Amino acid sequence: MRYRPAYLRQANYAKSIINWYKRIEKTIRGYYKPVRNPTMPKLILSLREKDHAFLQMVANHWDFDLPAGEDSVTIQHLIDAMSRPENIRAAFSRLPEEARDAIASLLERESRLAWGQFTREHGDLREMGPAKRDRERPDLHPKSPVELLWYRAMISKDFFDLPPEPQEFAYIPDELIETLSALCHIQPIEWGRPATPGECAYPIHANDYIIDQATDYLAASRTAMEMNQWSHFRTHWQPEMTAFLRELLYAAYLLDDQYLPTSENVRDFVVGDRARALAELASAWMRSKSINELKLVPSLLIEDDLDNNPHGTRQKVLNLLTQVPNNKWWSLESFIDAVYQHEPDFQRPGGSYQAWFIKERGTNALLSGFNAWHEVDGALLHFLITAPMHWLGFFDLASDQPGGEPTAFRYSAWAESLWSSQPPQGLTPDNKKINVALGGEVSVPRHAPRWLRYQIARFCDWQSVQGEGDALTYHFRVTPRSLKRASTQGLKPTQLVKLLQANAESPPPQGFEHAVENWEKGGTQALMQTAKLLRFMDASVLQKLKESEAAHLIREELNDTTVQVNAHDAPEIIRILAAMGILVNEE
Repeated sequence: MRYRPAYLRQANYAKSIINWYKRIEKTIRGYYKPVRNPTMPKLILSLREKDHAFLQMVANHWDFDLPAGEDSVTIQHLIDAMSRPENIRAAFSRLPEEARDAIASLLERESRLAWGQFTREHGDLREMGPAKRDRERPDLHPKSPVELLWYRAMISKDFFDLPPEPQEFAYIPDELIETLSALCHIQPIEWGRPATPGECAYPIHANDYIIDQATDYLAASRTAMEMNQWSHFRTHWQPEMTAFLRELLYAAYLLDDQYLPTSENVRDFVVGDRARALAELASAWMRSKSINELKLVPSLLIEDDLDNNPHGTRQKVLNLLTQVPNNKWWSLESFIDAVYQHEPDFQRPGGSYQAWFIKERGTNALLSGFNAWHEVDGALLHFLITAPMHWLGFFDLASDQPGGEPTAFRYSAWAESLWSSQPPQGLTPDNKKINVALGGEVSVPRHAPRWLRYQIARFCDWQSVQGEGDALTYHFRVTPRSLKRASTQGLKPTQLVKLLQANAESPPPQGFEHAVENWEKGGTQALMQTAKLLRFMDASVLQKLKESEAAHLIREELNDTTVQVNAHDAPEIIRILAAMGILVNEE
């Protein structure tokens, strides 16, 4: 059994979450200021292991003569020369445009970039030993901007121990950064663009339906109901939501390791305030290490286990989304394209695009390599924004046509609170009354207390959901079957009667109460079945049927020419009679 965390009962958990997402919260409020570029390794780190021939190549391109003497002295003279602003400006002025762009791309990303992404954008660095290097002179005949900068020592590479895991980065040595930044006139990265009026023409506002869906899921799980039995209850449902909700409730400690409801935690959840419940689900999603959204993307088919890090990916995406302005519709496609351009490896820290076995659903086409980025990584970004973050209330969505795919998004009115794990304001309270009809029908408004709907769902058969939004109403029915099912869970019919008496708009009909009490005393007192009458023109024919192999299919003999049979047995009886030379006319 997993440890039940303090957040379910202790207020200090909220404080820890606030600190955890402090940067994101400040961004949404408009107070975020970019962090100054972290200090990069100095030139000595990239030059101290280089041989004399390499140092001479660097010096030649910096228009500097190496002094004779020990390599340590030579390196220090070279570093002193390379650190002078006037020499940096001169070296930069001799670079071709492609190499300047490579420098700028590093400066835009805090002077460092994952090596795989850097070489993918600006070309490879050929691996050469000293002999081949001195023979082919890649410093004079570079094959890429990366190679040109490498033999000028204007870039280097090393492993940085950064979250989520250590990896190799390209970087600009620290002594060069300030002068190069002034020369490149670095502008902040634009993470997309505002949405056009057409892209946000049809808004879909954030809602709290997921609270009701979670309540229904927990009640269905408690009654051991199959998912297809309550499909008509799943309003605003998408196929991938079933798996997501299951993992979300597990992450929120509402389901145990066998994915069965945890009684005490579920009670706290359904009794608690609706806004608090939404904040708890949003918080559970943000910290979860078990919810793997990549496996939920509808367009992807993933048959094997993935060696990915969904929690690290989620945190990276949350940080990227801090760059989107608050209170403004933002183009979804442009944001995804910006991530493709500036942070394509957001879920692949090692920059590998060959390791995962992913297919396109429907075609079974293998999606491998960086060329499949939009189909895999871009699809994940689209899913995160338009599915979990919309379901949980972070984002409003909009489309360019009624019922179309989302083309824009913006922070919802609840986003700031949810990001800091605080209950949002403005949710409709759960204080509506229920209605009970004589035939055992129980109508429960969406905003009746959730604990009440949860309990009624355990006592009743689930019928239908009607209406929209706050006017949505759940319809249940009390039947002998539902009461028997509830009794196996230790629930008594008298409990249901008291529950309905205390929470109904008007007192339940007396006939209904008597019916429930009579069932508790004597069980089922009336049975309605679907049956068929089989009538013969001659009593002798019925006698032949009674003597045939179909005799056991006769439920009841009503007179000497008529019997009652089960509806599902009718085809078999017709077959047997046909073999006896008797054709049956069905009406």
